[in-house]
Amino acid sequence: MLYAHVEIRMMDAGSDLILATLFHRPDLAWHIRSYSGPLKISLHRKDPVWKKMKKLGSRPVEPEAAPEGYFPIIFKHAKRIRELEILYHILIAVGEQTSAIMCQLPLAKLGFRQDFETMSHNQFMIGFTRIWRPERVKDIWVWNMGHLAGKNWPSLRRLSCPVELAKVLVPGLPISSVMINLLDGGKIDDELWAKLAESSPGILTLDILPWRPNLKLGLAATYLSGVRQLRLRAYRFDIDKVAKGASYFPELDVLDLIMGDEKPGAESPGVVEFEGDDSWDPSKWDPNIPKIFVQSMTLRETNVWAYKSFRLRGAREAMCIEEESIQMDISVH
Repeated sequence: MLYAHVEIRMMDAGSDLILATLFHRPDLAWHIRSYSGPLKISLHRKDPVWKKMKKLGSRPVEPEAAPEGYFPIIFKHAKRIRELEILYHILIAVGEQTSAIMCQLPLAKLGFRQDFETMSHNQFMIGFTRIWRPERVKDIWVWNMGHLAGKNWPSLRRLSCPVELAKVLVPGLPISSVMINLLDGGKIDDELWAKLAESSPGILTLDILPWRPNLKLGLAATYLSGVRQLRLRAYRFDIDKVAKGASYFPELDVLDLIMGDEKPGAESPGVVEFEGDDSWDPSKWDPNIPKIFVQSMTLRETNVWAYKSFRLRGAREAMCIEEESIQMDISVH
């Protein structure tokens, strides 16, 4: 269906035409089912999209009359969006008009992701500074979005966001799958696990980017004992700590080990067999996978991205593991 999925990347010619067309034909917004792009779309008279709007016969809104940018103007009729991925360079507060648009959406999937691809050097350095000094921006992490949670989005099942946003958005919502993004400099603490436990159906899929060996998954399991799928993302994994971490979850069925940068086509994540091990031979996973199955009493499947899927067959005591190459969907489920 035309415009069923809209993907906006600023400074992209294709995005200019999409924005101009949706502005000229607001009825098309009704057909949008998923959107990936920024919430702050600031257009100026010299921008190419401005010229495209005029070429289509539209009269663009002056920047002074659009304090929250073009998102609430263009998407006010987009009331059927079920999947929303918000891209940002620097975390900013969400305005009242934009919040009103978001509240009307029947969301099933919501994600927040820092857009490194279109980020300028200055924006990257500001973001890098915040990673090392996150206490300076803790208040803005929540994007004043607390009022959006609870009664709004009764169909929201999947969430991908930084730590502070997860604490605000998960309680009371029917979220069963959550990805915690630590790339913005957030810190996992006891409060996070407690807030995730307030999901109305309980968390079934827990996804952590990036996974760090010092993360206390034992504590997470005390709050989220119903997790059936655990997804850890890193460049290298300490096999013993992965095995120990997975063993804490009493109902775990599937363990996914994924490369930390999520770039399609990247190599398999490495495995650290001993301190100082810096080789990157994916075949080292083969003799180490049994260590994971031995410690987890419920685990039936371990997937190593871009390498193999290992499945336990028969009685656990016999330790019969089947292997096959895989193509893994690494998006948040």
